[in-house]
Amino acid sequence: MHLHDGLVKKGHTVKVITQRPSSFKGEAPKDYILFGITRTFKGGLGTEGSWGMPSDGDEIARVLEEEKFDVINFHEPWMPMLTWQMVKHSKAAHVGTFHANLMDTAAGQVWTLGRPYGVPLLRKMDLFTATSPASAGMLIAKAGTRETKDKKLVDNIKYIACGVELSVFKPLRKRLPING
Repeated sequence: MHLHDGLVKKGHTVKVITQRPSSFKGEAPKDYILFGITRTFKGGLGTEGSWGMPSDGDEIARVLEEEKFDVINFHEPWMPMLTWQMVKHSKAAHVGTFHANLMDTAAGQVWTLGRPYGVPLLRKMDLFTATSPASAGMLIAKAGTRETKDKKLVDNIKYIACGVELSVFKPLRKRLPING
């Protein structure tokens, strides 16, 4: 949402595309496109999350044709379903942005280590960005860097640190130096 707001302030036309949260009812907010549905799961040890269910491919194709996006930025393209469904119908440039190193998570091991899923999806990207070398770690390790395009994409990752909303997270008082 903050990326959307920042890009709109700079004069860009931006839409946020996501799967419909399971608890969300009604029309999508302005500048949002909601596909399919998510299901909430409890993973044990106090963990829980949402899992995107397949969306209607014809609806995705229709919306992408109507919108005629120049660029689609996929946040965490490792995550299944919607990314795959969208790149299948998209004529836009694709940017894959990585925020987390999923290597040590069960989801990361199941969905990203599978070469039949991960590598073809990554080959649909035109540019990779990551918030840090750590968040790009699995991408670098698993992208199949023997292929020329894969190597070029991995070698040209653009690192963009996460933004901080200073009006919310500004220090209340001046901090003293650590050493003194």
